[in-house]
Amino acid sequence: MFCPECKAEFRAGFTQCSDCGIALVNVPPNLEDRFRSVAEAAPTEYNELLVRTRECRLYLGLLATLANFRVRCYGKAANPATSDLGVSTTNPEFEIWIPKVQSRLAAWIRDSFQENHTAAEKLDLDKEQVTLGAATEAPDSAKLCALCSAEYASAATLCENCGTTLFWGKQALPRGELARTLFNEAQPQILGALRTALLEHRIPFNNGLLYQEGLLRGNSTTSSREIVVREVDFDRAKEVLARILERYEFEPTSGLRPSVDPTELYWPYTARRNGWLPEDLAQIAWTGHNFFTLSAAAGALREHRVPYRADAEDLKTAKLLVHPDDASRAREVLQEVEEGPDTTATESSDELA
Repeated sequence: MFCPECKAEFRAGFTQCSDCGIALVNVPPNLEDRFRSVAEAAPTEYNELLVRTRECRLYLGLLATLANFRVRCYGKAANPATSDLGVSTTNPEFEIWIPKVQSRLAAWIRDSFQENHTAAEKLDLDKEQVTLGAATEAPDSAKLCALCSAEYASAATLCENCGTTLFWGKQALPRGELARTLFNEAQPQILGALRTALLEHRIPFNNGLLYQEGLLRGNSTTSSREIVVREVDFDRAKEVLARILERYEFEPTSGLRPSVDPTELYWPYTARRNGWLPEDLAQIAWTGHNFFTLSAAAGALREHRVPYRADAEDLKTAKLLVHPDDASRAREVLQEVEEGPDTTATESSDELA
């Protein structure tokens, strides 16, 4: 089923678009109709350039993250494409614009997101999990697909969903066969165009052989919005994604679940019952510079109903402060957060106080 307005694809059983609120149709839209005419300049209300990058995955992820934290943003290609979807030798650039009034928070989110993204891209894949079966507990006599996790009898050689080589359960995988997420954003209208383009460029992806005539036929073992490719194809697949994104402009406002602002005072009933005042929260429980580590730490304290206030006057040494009576419990709660943020893989210098 498809939305005639935003062209998003839905599984069978859905009757209404969750974003547009209109009835779905069962006729696949023309993929070219999904492309919009990208404006040459950002709308006037977005009067500050936040970032310009060739990293298309960073661009998409940062747009969604800004919107989740209520930062208004607009994204477009710096020089929008006007021809076909062919992959050229020059990677396109993308821009994100924001209202100047939100520049301080937006810059903090940008810098933290870029830090986490860089750390994640530099992960040594040789040190990552390189065996199949640990999560699925497949027997040694079974074969598995690294992209869709489908399990096959020992006589099989290729995955019927993806067309890729199968490996024995718990067999060490060659580095090039490791699965990497190419796309997993709340932008369902792009999925069809990206899947079609990957097929045209003969780049295998999870359940790629099941995608026919604009529909993903059969049951996928992964998220309906996630596209996974092999490490050996990852760079080429990113080029395909970048070329598609040239034809879109983004002003994310709907379909997102706003995240809690970690800099807002958290004041549960226990604080009122104890007769505390915000200024009584003077014990540093966490300090650091990364916005997402701060967010994870604040979320952990909220989960355990530990009152806190944030001091973000100096973004390089932001702080979460708790009442001295809660200091010991706060340290225990934040012990796991010390290793990194909850949303993006990274190693951070942020620390517990």
